[in-house]
Amino acid sequence: WNDKSMSSQNLAITDLDFHKGKLYISGMNNTDFASALRVADYPFNGNTTVATTDIYHTIHNQQETKAPIRTMLITELDGKDYVLAAYTCTPLVLFPLDEIKDGAKITGKTIAELGYGNTPVDLLAYKGQDMEQNTFDVFL
Repeated sequence: WNDKSMSSQNLAITDLDFHKGKLYISGMNNTDFASALRVADYPFNGNTTVATTDIYHTIHNQQETKAPIRTMLITELDGKDYVLAAYTCTPLVLFPLDEIKDGAKITGKTIAELGYGNTPVDLLAYKGQDMEQNTFDVFL
């Protein structure tokens, strides 16, 4: 890496999210130099799950294992929990929580491309409302 802000030490932990008694940690797995999702029970008891991630990057037209998650949030879609992850190179990807198992290599589903040159800072979820007072989930 030529850019010091993108060194592997700075990417060890890129985001944290707490969901249903577990801490979800995104970052790089420096032993394999691969993007990883870690899950730790809370209260902390020494149990940590580490899975490496794989995504299809539309701009590069290839599968990638080394691109780090920049920011994430956990959301429910159609009754199933997912990590919604935004990557530094800007794909927006879903990972089912039930696939995060120790030692697993999980492949995310790319659902959007935020566009070259954008670097997401955070993801927010909230309820939107239309003119007829219907509510819907929104991700910003």
